[in-house]
Amino acid sequence: MKTLLDDANAAYRRGDFANALRISRPLASLDYAAAQNNLGFMYANGQGVNQDYREALKWYRLAADQGYAPAQYNLGFMYANGQGVARDDAMALEWYERAAEQGLSDVQTNLGFMYANGQGAPQDSARAAHWFAKAAAQGDATAQFHLGLIYAQGDGLPQDLVQALKWYESAAAQGHAYAQVKLGLLLSQGHPPAVPQDLVQARKWYALAAGQGDAAAQFNLALMHAQGQGADPDLAEAHDLYTQASQSGLACAQFNLGVMYANGQGCEPDMEKAVDCYRAAAAQEHPQAIFNLAVLSAQGDHLPHDLAEAVAGYQRSAALGLAEAHFVLGCLAHSGDAGAVDLAAARQHYQAAADLGHAGAQCNLGAVYAMGAGVSADPVLAAQWYRRSADQGDALARCNWGLLLLQSPDAPQRYAQAFDLLRQSADAGNAEALYTVGVMYAQGWGVPADAAQAALCFEPAALKNHADAWFNLGVIYASASDGAADAVPGGSREDGHAFARDIPRAVSSLRAAAELGCAQAHHNLGVLYALGQGTPVDVWEAATHYQAAAEAGDSSAQYALGMLLAQENPAVRDGAASKQASFALLEASALLRAAADQGHPGALQQYTLMHADSRDFQPDFRRILDNYRSLADSGDAAAQFNLALMYDLGQGTPGDQALAAHWYAKAAAQNQLAAQYNLGVMGWRSRAQDATALDKARAQWEAAAAAGLAEARFALGVLAALGSGDGSALAVGYFEQAAEQGHVQAMVNLANGLRLAAPAADAADPAALSRAAQTYERAALQGDPLAMYMLARAHWHAEGLPHDPVLTVDWYTRAADAGDAGAQFCLGHMYANGEGVAQDYALAARWYLAAAGLPPNPPSPLAQAQEVGLDADIQG
Repeated sequence: MKTLLDDANAAYRRGDFANALRISRPLASLDYAAAQNNLGFMYANGQGVNQDYREALKWYRLAADQGYAPAQYNLGFMYANGQGVARDDAMALEWYERAAEQGLSDVQTNLGFMYANGQGAPQDSARAAHWFAKAAAQGDATAQFHLGLIYAQGDGLPQDLVQALKWYESAAAQGHAYAQVKLGLLLSQGHPPAVPQDLVQARKWYALAAGQGDAAAQFNLALMHAQGQGADPDLAEAHDLYTQASQSGLACAQFNLGVMYANGQGCEPDMEKAVDCYRAAAAQEHPQAIFNLAVLSAQGDHLPHDLAEAVAGYQRSAALGLAEAHFVLGCLAHSGDAGAVDLAAARQHYQAAADLGHAGAQCNLGAVYAMGAGVSADPVLAAQWYRRSADQGDALARCNWGLLLLQSPDAPQRYAQAFDLLRQSADAGNAEALYTVGVMYAQGWGVPADAAQAALCFEPAALKNHADAWFNLGVIYASASDGAADAVPGGSREDGHAFARDIPRAVSSLRAAAELGCAQAHHNLGVLYALGQGTPVDVWEAATHYQAAAEAGDSSAQYALGMLLAQENPAVRDGAASKQASFALLEASALLRAAADQGHPGALQQYTLMHADSRDFQPDFRRILDNYRSLADSGDAAAQFNLALMYDLGQGTPGDQALAAHWYAKAAAQNQLAAQYNLGVMGWRSRAQDATALDKARAQWEAAAAAGLAEARFALGVLAALGSGDGSALAVGYFEQAAEQGHVQAMVNLANGLRLAAPAADAADPAALSRAAQTYERAALQGDPLAMYMLARAHWHAEGLPHDPVLTVDWYTRAADAGDAGAQFCLGHMYANGEGVAQDYALAARWYLAAAGLPPNPPSPLAQAQEVGLDADIQG
């Protein structure tokens, strides 16, 4: 039966608000709750009457007080929005709860939101879940979706992915786009056993949500198409979906669309569109988009080259937490490619990226602590960061960690771990790791010594242009015995072929190393060609390679080349003429002098013999003396000097200090600096007999020093050091000047002065010790045995350098090989006690015998092979 209220509702639905109001008002006056609610609704919305929130509030309250649920909801809405009354979330919650208890699903859903957000009452996830569940049970899609979220997150109810899946499916089936997206995400990820992965179903739900214009669904579906998840890859479809999501303003979609345009994926390559997409995403602070724009600016690729703009972009994306941006900023600060080198900033950026899990940054941070770049060297921290990077599969980190273990004081105990790390890195193709594994096989570090296995490692490293790997291959093939696999430890290759001497292969390997700048390879090639070992004698080729090594500072090559030139070997002369080269005696003189300055045996004598006006360079002192005398009488300053030198040294004539002084004075009068210097030396020698001798010596040396003679400056330094007062400072000044000119003994004395300036450990000056160590190293690299010894000592005692047992042994060995008894003794001590090296009593005995001046054991066959001039040391 039709009622007046039905008529009022019909009029309202027709938009006849006047009649609806006319019919509803009397009914409302008669306490018809539904009519009161209708009247309140029309006042609230200005339908048929002027909008009046207070009047609406009055009628809603009358109906609500009668328990009418829609009115209770509307009254709560007025309180929630402050319409006709001061906003009051607590009152809104109270009226919503009354309506919800009567089963209104919309109200139950709203009530769930209020409890979830803490509106009108303290936040209460359990109460939110309660009301969402009530509404969900009545089929409310929004409530079902949020109930699924609660079960998925375990917030308000115990986490239950099965229930989450159920309620997502219920909401998704009603077309709820957000639920469809969440359902697709849950199925695409899979959480067995509760929710097995189902990529086909995930694509289905994403597609339904994408069809409703949901940008997240479009993005996720595009990812699945691009990656071929649930079906074959379809880049064109992925491109279309990214485009749709981009049009909705989704930054990640804009970025991915830019990547597709840049790479021509699903479309033609179009860097202009790629840049536009990156810029759109960057405007929303998308870190990867900002980073890519910075890369383009740095490269000047499709954007103007602007390094400052690039750095600003890297900084902006780093501030947004992008690990790659921190890593690049660290590299730029470390290298100084974007300004001054800033090791502190480099470490900070590496640290930030490493904390975000960036494997490259973790590796570089390990290197910072390993080398002490801007921080105190800390091998323990270095190892920790290398480990974290290596755990992510970073081959360089595994290599660096292995090398760090080999440099540790207890290296022999770490050989097995180091070998495993280096082997893994080598398997990934890292050239340095391949090379070092070869060194371990060659030296027998933690594995049986096996030259064949070493060669198998050196070969792939060499093919990656590793110069030392090529060199070591050359040494191995040159040092093996002819046709005897058992002559080399482990002489059987994995491929079953015997490992034997192969000079052509040695030559080709050494040539490859030489082309990569390896001075030792040039020297060894010179030896092979000079002696005709496995190749025809070719003195021209020998001279060419000796010269390359000599220019790199190899004293043995300088001596060998000087001797070839000084002897005027016909092959050298003829080769030089045919190839229009210019090998002159002055070149030979310069080479021999350079070798002599590095202490090469015989170089000084040969240098003296070079200064004769004769084509016969055999050591005929009488003929040389006659020639010098003839030239000296004619006023030749160089001849006067050399004639004085021969009288001084008694070469070709009895020693005659008076004649020596006479000719030195003649040459000195012509500003011959070496003559001035030697006059000073003669004054020094006669200081006991002549009280004025030191003053005369000083005057001569000062004249030569003023003209730039390093030896004179060195001598003045010695003189000042032996004086009193502030002579030490003056001596250091002279030694410093001479050292800057490459005077090796001055370098050693300068380093000694710096080191002894603060001998007490608690008063030591780190800067002075560091400078002393650097100066020792300069002299050591030029072959000075004392400098080698002191450099080894600095490495062992951490005096200005990090404690480094490997470098300690290396420099002690070099000094010991050069005849330094102190170094020989120290090596004996280290091998005897296993300090920094594996304990080896045989080697200890060898070095103790050398230090004691006793003859060594007969050389081994390998040592005899080395005596022909090849450097057969594997370079570690």
